[in-house]
Amino acid sequence: MYAKVEYAGVFEMPVSSSFEINIGLKVRLINPFLGSNCTVGTNSNPIRVALTTGTTSPPAPNTPITGEGLSIARPDSTPPVLQAKHVGNSFAVPGAKGCLFGGGVADWLVNQVGGFPSAAGKNTMIQNEYLVSKNYSQL
Repeated sequence: MYAKVEYAGVFEMPVSSSFEINIGLKVRLINPFLGSNCTVGTNSNPIRVALTTGTTSPPAPNTPITGEGLSIARPDSTPPVLQAKHVGNSFAVPGAKGCLFGGGVADWLVNQVGGFPSAAGKNTMIQNEYLVSKNYSQL
Protein backbone atom coordinates (compact mmCIF):
# COMPACT_ATOMS: atom_id res chain seq x y z
CA MET A 1 0.00 0.00 0.00
CA TYR A 2 1.11 3.54 -0.77
CA ALA A 3 -0.14 6.80 0.70
CA LYS A 4 -0.24 10.06 -1.27
CA VAL A 5 -0.94 13.33 0.54
CA GLU A 6 -3.21 15.64 -1.50
CA TYR A 7 -4.53 19.18 -1.11
CA ALA A 8 -8.16 19.22 0.04
CA GLY A 9 -9.39 22.77 -0.52
CA VAL A 10 -8.18 24.76 2.50
CA PHE A 11 -5.12 27.04 2.53
CA GLU A 12 -4.70 30.06 4.79
CA MET A 13 -1.65 32.01 5.89
CA PRO A 14 -2.78 34.37 8.65
CA VAL A 15 -0.38 37.18 9.46
CA SER A 16 1.69 36.11 12.47
CA SER A 17 5.24 36.11 13.77
CA SER A 18 5.24 32.30 13.75
CA PHE A 19 4.44 32.05 10.01
CA GLU A 20 1.32 29.95 10.51
CA ILE A 21 -0.13 27.83 7.72
CA ASN A 22 -3.60 26.28 7.91
CA ILE A 23 -4.10 23.58 5.31
CA GLY A 24 -6.69 20.96 4.47
CA LEU A 25 -5.32 17.60 3.37
CA LYS A 26 -6.49 14.15 2.44
CA VAL A 27 -4.43 11.00 2.13
CA ARG A 28 -5.14 8.79 -0.88
CA LEU A 29 -4.49 5.13 -0.10
CA ILE A 30 -3.19 3.38 -3.20
CA ASN A 31 -3.79 -0.35 -3.31
CA PRO A 32 -5.37 -2.55 -6.02
CA PHE A 33 -7.84 -3.99 -3.50
CA LEU A 34 -9.06 -0.62 -2.20
CA GLY A 35 -9.57 1.03 -5.60
CA SER A 36 -8.60 4.55 -6.62
CA ASN A 37 -11.12 6.51 -4.51
CA CYS A 38 -10.02 5.46 -1.01
CA THR A 39 -9.00 8.49 1.07
CA VAL A 40 -8.57 9.44 4.70
CA GLY A 41 -10.10 12.89 4.74
CA THR A 42 -12.05 14.36 1.84
CA ASN A 43 -12.51 17.77 0.22
CA SER A 44 -15.67 18.25 2.31
CA ASN A 45 -14.12 16.82 5.51
CA PRO A 46 -10.34 17.35 5.25
CA ILE A 47 -7.59 16.75 7.75
CA ARG A 48 -7.25 20.38 8.93
CA VAL A 49 -3.67 20.96 10.05
CA ALA A 50 -2.54 24.19 11.72
CA LEU A 51 1.23 24.44 11.22
CA THR A 52 3.51 26.90 12.99
CA THR A 53 7.20 27.68 13.36
CA GLY A 54 6.41 28.54 16.98
CA THR A 55 5.39 26.23 19.82
CA THR A 56 2.16 24.21 19.69
CA SER A 57 -0.46 23.87 22.45
CA PRO A 58 -1.97 20.45 21.73
CA PRO A 59 -4.54 18.52 23.73
CA ALA A 60 -3.26 15.50 25.68
CA PRO A 61 -1.70 13.05 25.20
CA ASN A 62 0.50 15.09 22.81
CA THR A 63 2.94 17.54 24.36
CA PRO A 64 4.09 20.88 22.91
CA ILE A 65 6.64 20.82 20.09
CA THR A 66 8.46 23.76 18.54
CA GLY A 67 9.19 24.53 14.91
CA GLU A 68 12.01 26.64 13.53
CA GLY A 69 11.77 30.01 11.83
CA LEU A 70 13.47 30.82 8.55
CA SER A 71 17.28 30.63 8.68
CA ILE A 72 20.16 30.20 6.26
CA ALA A 73 21.06 26.52 5.73
CA ARG A 74 23.76 26.95 3.07
CA PRO A 75 25.32 30.42 2.95
CA ASP A 76 28.00 29.18 0.55
CA SER A 77 25.55 28.76 -2.35
CA THR A 78 24.31 31.55 -4.61
CA PRO A 79 21.55 32.27 -3.89
CA PRO A 80 21.70 30.89 -0.33
CA VAL A 81 19.55 27.92 0.69
CA LEU A 82 17.05 28.80 3.42
CA GLN A 83 15.38 26.39 5.82
CA ALA A 84 12.41 26.31 8.21
CA LYS A 85 10.39 23.74 10.11
CA HIS A 86 6.61 23.91 10.52
CA VAL A 87 4.99 21.69 13.15
CA GLY A 88 1.45 20.81 14.18
CA ASN A 89 0.07 18.27 16.65
CA SER A 90 -3.42 19.39 17.61
CA PHE A 91 -5.39 18.12 14.60
CA ALA A 92 -7.92 15.32 14.26
CA VAL A 93 -7.97 12.82 11.41
CA PRO A 94 -11.36 11.72 10.01
CA GLY A 95 -12.21 8.21 8.90
CA ALA A 96 -11.63 6.62 5.51
CA LYS A 97 -14.10 7.08 2.64
CA GLY A 98 -14.58 5.46 -0.76
CA CYS A 99 -12.59 2.29 -0.08
CA LEU A 100 -13.28 -0.73 -2.29
CA PHE A 101 -14.87 0.04 -5.64
CA GLY A 102 -15.44 3.66 -4.58
CA GLY A 103 -18.49 2.65 -2.57
CA GLY A 104 -16.93 2.53 0.85
CA VAL A 105 -17.44 -1.21 1.38
CA ALA A 106 -14.04 -1.50 3.10
CA ASP A 107 -14.04 1.85 4.96
CA TRP A 108 -14.54 0.05 8.27
CA LEU A 109 -11.52 -2.20 7.62
CA VAL A 110 -9.22 0.72 6.76
CA ASN A 111 -10.48 2.59 9.84
CA GLN A 112 -9.89 -0.44 12.07
CA VAL A 113 -6.36 -1.12 10.79
CA GLY A 114 -5.34 2.56 10.56
CA GLY A 115 -6.89 3.70 13.84
CA PHE A 116 -9.25 6.19 12.18
CA PRO A 117 -10.89 8.44 13.03
CA SER A 118 -8.13 9.75 15.29
CA ALA A 119 -8.85 12.46 17.84
CA ALA A 120 -6.92 15.71 18.16
CA GLY A 121 -3.85 15.25 20.34
CA LYS A 122 -2.97 11.87 18.85
CA ASN A 123 -1.43 13.06 15.57
CA THR A 124 1.73 14.95 14.64
CA MET A 125 3.02 16.57 11.45
CA ILE A 126 6.55 17.94 11.04
CA GLN A 127 7.33 19.68 7.74
CA ASN A 128 11.01 20.40 7.05
CA GLU A 129 11.34 22.98 4.28
CA TYR A 130 14.19 24.20 2.12
CA LEU A 131 13.89 27.24 -0.12
CA VAL A 132 16.00 28.81 -2.84
CA SER A 133 14.68 31.80 -4.74
CA LYS A 134 15.72 33.89 -7.71
CA ASN A 135 14.22 36.88 -9.41
CA TYR A 136 12.41 36.05 -12.62
CA SER A 137 15.03 38.01 -14.59
CA GLN A 138 17.74 35.68 -13.22
CA LEU A 139 16.17 32.52 -14.65
